Amino acid sequence: MKRILLILILGTALILSACTGGKEESGKPEGTGNDSKFAQTSTTSQDSQKEESNSQTSQSESSSGEESSKPEESSSHSNLPDPSSKPEESSKTESSKPEESSSKPEESSSKPEESSKEESSDDIPVWLKEATESQIKTYYAAMVRYTNDYYSYQGLIDSLYYYDGYDYDDAEWAVGHIVADWYSEALGYANYQLNNSSYSPLTLRDDLDIAGFKEDEIDYALENCTADWDQEAAEAAGDYARQTVGSRREVHDFLINIGFDESQANYGLANCGIDWYEQAVTYANKYAYMHSPVPLYSVKMQFLDGDWESEEIEYALANVNADFNEMALERAHEITDDYNASEEFVRYALMNEMYVGEEIEYAIANIGIEWNLEAAAEAVWYVEANPSWTHDELRAHLINDAWFTEEQADYGCYYVEVIDPH
Repeated sequence: MKRILLILILGTALILSACTGGKEESGKPEGTGNDSKFAQTSTTSQDSQKEESNSQTSQSESSSGEESSKPEESSSHSNLPDPSSKPEESSKTESSKPEESSSKPEESSSKPEESSKEESSDDIPVWLKEATESQIKTYYAAMVRYTNDYYSYQGLIDSLYYYDGYDYDDAEWAVGHIVADWYSEALGYANYQLNNSSYSPLTLRDDLDIAGFKEDEIDYALENCTADWDQEAAEAAGDYARQTVGSRREVHDFLINIGFDESQANYGLANCGIDWYEQAVTYANKYAYMHSPVPLYSVKMQFLDGDWESEEIEYALANVNADFNEMALERAHEITDDYNASEEFVRYALMNEMYVGEEIEYAIANIGIEWNLEAAAEAVWYVEANPSWTHDELRAHLINDAWFTEEQADYGCYYVEVIDPH
């Protein structure tokens, strides 16, 4: 039985082995392998030629199994077209399309411009469409002025008419069509003026009024402007003191007169930045220059009515830029030019005008006058004014009235009696 079973098993194994070997041979036929590859190659070459003739469109690969068998095709058919060249051509074809499509938006973009022109034309107000050429020119000129500066309603009209030469009716029409906030214009004008000069509430109000703003616009500007009136008073005080070389009292009175109140005036005087010692020196120099020749005493007297402190006055008199000896000499020449004066008369005149001893002596010593000739000139005047004169009357006049010495008087009489008889 064992032998019979062993024989059956061996027989079965042989049968199974034969069946298995037949399947493997049929899966890998040696005779048809190369034939099928060439068939595929010829098919591929025909397909590639068709693709080149038909705008070079690629077909999908037949299967993953066929692709794995193509390395030998590429080596044996190297004369076939390279499929990798197609994507480049196709990419060029595709890249040209966006350029064509991109040109279309340009054409379409011109249409909104045309429509915007139509819309902008529709946006022009009727009053401007119906305006005359001169009105339009005036309107644009008004807009330029309004944009670049601050104006009142009337001030803008006047500027167009008086300065730019436009017709008054056109100027009035143009300004009337400007959409303006005249309150803001008044405020801007006020702040601009404050930035360029010092103002009191009164002087700023006057300036706004002159510029043509209305009362309520002026009130709005004064209530909302950036002015610090104390500081404005200080600036005004400093400017006035430097320009006029004024004293404290003069500066204070000026601030009150231009519209600052007492508190603002006092603040301005205390904070104007003036060195009152140097101000006193400048004040003394100014007076001496403008009223020359003057004695030092006259300079001193000018300080008594100006609220100057005594130390400031003494400092000014000690540093005034004037030579009072020369002042006395200049004044002595003026006296002898106006009168037939004796030495004594000149001394008296200088002393009467408050020149001091040293100044008077300097003037007499340097005047260069021949007193005998002065006596002769006085004698000529006297005998011409008194035809019935006598020697004694003439001599008495020269000594008693003209204060010549006896010797000078005798020379005067001798001159009219002998040298130039009258």
